[in-house]
Amino acid sequence: MKCFNFFSKRKTLKLITGQVKIFEAGKALVIGAGNKFNSITIQSHHTNDGIIYIGNIDVNSSNGMPIERGDTISLDAGEDYLPTIYATSNISSSIIHYFGIGEQNGNNTD
Repeated sequence: MKCFNFFSKRKTLKLITGQVKIFEAGKALVIGAGNKFNSITIQSHHTNDGIIYIGNIDVNSSNGMPIERGDTISLDAGEDYLPTIYATSNISSSIIHYFGIGEQNGNNTD
């Protein structure tokens, strides 16, 4: 994971990058666990065979925002923080890349 410092009037922000691998199809995982994002861009890896679904804790193919291979989605909360973002896939071993601006948790294990 790589981090870069950004400064705002109220807090020090970092550029937080990482990836998540979904080992089990249909299981929802947190993107960027432990971090507080003001904005984030999420990309489905260019070799994924399945579709990634983005949403809340109960995300699935019926209620999630679909992202196909190589596509991205960006979310921005301005000065506020985004809620926890979850992802799942209809195929095991799918990879998700992310980068965002926010406050990094020093114990991040993504």
